[in-house]
Amino acid sequence: MGVLYPDSAHRRPRIEPSAPPPVPLHDAAQALAWLDAERANLVLAADRDLTHTGLLATTLYRYLYDHAHHDDALALYGKALRAARCARIRPAKGGR
Repeated sequence: MGVLYPDSAHRRPRIEPSAPPPVPLHDAAQALAWLDAERANLVLAADRDLTHTGLLATTLYRYLYDHAHHDDALALYGKALRAARCARIRPAKGGR
């Protein structure tokens, strides 16, 4: 995400980088191609480990929004909400 959206790093969870990265991405086109190819797997991965579902949703937010992957976004955010409820975490809600 840092290659594709370096300007929004402050909005993503801080995750220690692996060395070397599992998939070296050198430019935005490569990063976007990888995300497009792996999008379905990333959404499904949210079912594997509920402790990371919210982090995954937060990390993928801008990509899903910018590229109009609304169905995947809704599926992923729903999983994150259910994971938060299972963990008894109170997610922030918009409005009052």
